[in-house]
Amino acid sequence: MKKQIAFLLTLCLLSGTLFPAAAAEPTVSAITYSDGSGPISFLTPGGTVIAQVTAENVPEGEQAVFLLALYRENRMIDLAADSKTFASSGSAQFSAQLTMPGDITGCSVKAVLWNGLDEMKPLCTAGLFPSGDTQLKTLRLDGVFLPGFAPETDRYEYTVADNASVSPSILPDRMDGSADIRIQTTKTFPGKSVITVTAPDGTEAVYTLHFKCTGTPEDYITGFQSPSGNTLQFELKNGSRAYRSDSNVSYVNLSEQLKNAAYIQAESAGSGSADSFTLNRSATVMLLSPQPLSLPEGWTEDASLTAQRYQKVDPSTPGYGAYEELSYGYSKEYSVTDSPVTVTLPETGASCLTAVRFTYDEICGSLLEPEKPRVTNLKYLGPTNQDGTVFDGQPVYGTNFGNGKQLYTNYNNIVCNSLDPSLEGKDYIITFNPVAGTIPAFVKSTWFGGKGIDWLSFDIRQNATIRVFTQGAIDALTWPAWGFTANTAPNGLYFDRLNTDWPNADRSKMDRMYTKYVEASEDSPATVKLPNAPYTNANKWGYVVVIDFDE
Repeated sequence: MKKQIAFLLTLCLLSGTLFPAAAAEPTVSAITYSDGSGPISFLTPGGTVIAQVTAENVPEGEQAVFLLALYRENRMIDLAADSKTFASSGSAQFSAQLTMPGDITGCSVKAVLWNGLDEMKPLCTAGLFPSGDTQLKTLRLDGVFLPGFAPETDRYEYTVADNASVSPSILPDRMDGSADIRIQTTKTFPGKSVITVTAPDGTEAVYTLHFKCTGTPEDYITGFQSPSGNTLQFELKNGSRAYRSDSNVSYVNLSEQLKNAAYIQAESAGSGSADSFTLNRSATVMLLSPQPLSLPEGWTEDASLTAQRYQKVDPSTPGYGAYEELSYGYSKEYSVTDSPVTVTLPETGASCLTAVRFTYDEICGSLLEPEKPRVTNLKYLGPTNQDGTVFDGQPVYGTNFGNGKQLYTNYNNIVCNSLDPSLEGKDYIITFNPVAGTIPAFVKSTWFGGKGIDWLSFDIRQNATIRVFTQGAIDALTWPAWGFTANTAPNGLYFDRLNTDWPNADRSKMDRMYTKYVEASEDSPATVKLPNAPYTNANKWGYVVVIDFDE
């Protein structure tokens, strides 16, 4: 009998092949290991290993055998077994014990629970000890395998009905039967359930299920009315347009609370804020202004709400090309319980950014987690490496670069054509040289007129390939200080840089690319510095930086 068990166990465990699980599966606990006095996480010479497992919901009269085998370098050298017949309770605990040899080099133990030796169908995944395996083998929701599940992927989205009140049943299957599984199930939707897998050696992994609803953001703000012709938009982000009538005005450097919020897009900079809408979910309404506001009761000043608005769009306008700071923030909480709430925005007398923020637990379709900025501290350095100089053409950071993408915020009709498809959807920075505006003459001559001066700087927190596209060569990019490699592709053409009817613009192409790989992480961010274009006239449009992050 022992030889028969040993032979069959070797075939099953040594090869790593398990028989398909029975259709009506019992509930089987993780296999645990102890030495008789308490749990253990490793083998000891001459020590005792007691493996235990509990099975429930097994039909009365069914048999099961629990096998514990000792292996040295994949050869079985000892075996213990425990066999039981299930009583009417449908529950039984199994235990098997082995004594370790004096030399445990290359040793491990493996355990499995079978439904007897006739059918030999495993009732649980075989367990290996010691082990640090925390992966799940499969994951089922309401009995159906989760589409797209992969053991190495630990975060998933699953859509439920908008009125869902009960979570789908969650049934994970261990890669290693010795791993313990705990499930924390959400009681609200949208929401998330968490599966924690702990290996016998204490290693832990977490799988997260984010439950989204069938609704969309538009379902949660309805009845929008604007006497000034403003519109309601969703997913506020860096580069979002500020005013419909001046579509090349954009918001940049948004504080985190504004990311992916709904927002009101004004008809022009002089529009008032007396708009109204209905909230169908609880939310925070926020106003950001370039000047202090006197607001009705219920509005709270919030210094954490900030943004910059690239507002001056007409070259004949004083201050053309400069940012406007929206440094005065105010917020008001609206709680929606049994019935929707109508919000009428206050008259501010100022051109405000209005945003509506729902947390993930209150609205479907927002980010799974708060956005982590991948490009920060974007700035021009200047001839003396001083920050804070404001002139026409501050650098602008954006995402989702692509064909037809607005290339320069102060000339919105300049777009990209013939863009290399591999650059679609990447992060990017657009830069400017002082063609028209109020930049002091000494800065033009010493900063922009010279070669190799530190000009642009930004930080990244993830490995990325930095690509710089230019019209004409910037030789300094290949100097050791910057370490870029010049493009060697035929003709060097990656995208047309200009397609415009602006009367003073010459049609031109960004015909050179420079490339550098930069290593960075959250714990060790990297600062990327780029030099000035060598000749103002030849590079009057500045250059474009595309940041291709490793995913």
